[in-house]
Amino acid sequence: MSELISVENERQLVGNLAKDAHAVDAVQLILSTANFEHSQKPQTNSRAGSQLFNAYSMACHELGSSPQSALIEQPIELDENQRLSQLGIHLINLLNSSLSRQNGTGHSFSPKVKGQPSDVCESSETNFTSSLTRVGADSLVKPGSSFKLNQLFIDEDGTPVLFRKGFRVRSALSLIPVDVHGVVHPAGTIFSASRQKNKDQDQREGYELSETTRVYLSDDIKAIRPLRLSSYAIGVEERDRAMRPKYRIEDEKNAKVLSYEEARDSLPKLTADIPDHQVLGEIAMELAQQ
Repeated sequence: MSELISVENERQLVGNLAKDAHAVDAVQLILSTANFEHSQKPQTNSRAGSQLFNAYSMACHELGSSPQSALIEQPIELDENQRLSQLGIHLINLLNSSLSRQNGTGHSFSPKVKGQPSDVCESSETNFTSSLTRVGADSLVKPGSSFKLNQLFIDEDGTPVLFRKGFRVRSALSLIPVDVHGVVHPAGTIFSASRQKNKDQDQREGYELSETTRVYLSDDIKAIRPLRLSSYAIGVEERDRAMRPKYRIEDEKNAKVLSYEEARDSLPKLTADIPDHQVLGEIAMELAQQ
């Protein structure tokens, strides 16, 4: 197997491939080697990180604004000897997927309502970790706080699809690959998502899993919009090169720089407290009858 190419060479390679594939202006701008300036200063905005990470976020923005648009005019093909990072592969797959629109890869959404743009807080990964590890717990939140119930969305078979946290920015994390209008996003993508109302114009009550979390069917989602990748979409060994600098996050006692590896380092570990498939399958059948 060929060695993983350096960060700078990968950025240039992906930028050149995108140029060859005639990427749209916004994505091309952020991929352009001429517009890249590496800064050692810590960033605090929600898109802090590497050039390819920023490019994926920009591509999400384009698809959120124009869900049916193609980000490139022709497919990007990689030489078998060019070994990219997982982030680079995710970006190229996203660009190609926006052109091919092949449904059937991952859980599919084809919402009629365009999702609303949303900020992603810089501590989303830590907040998702905190929320997911308390899925089955009694609420420790004081009355009157800004916390709202977590929402776990499952498909008709009981497979967990999305988890929407109730803390701070209420973004949702994909727990399996998800395609929106035929564009595939990997597990670990952060979305803006909202539920639909039933025929009586009342929202489905959902299933009370605990005092902190309610379960809904994924069919309840009326609007969904990709925002960015999370660290959980990228292997631990590549996260520092993919998502730098590390965000500054305040824990309960003091502020510190939190490495992503200090949180649960993979989706299987992150979702360990979600009930098993058999339990969720029974819940799905109950929800279908509401």
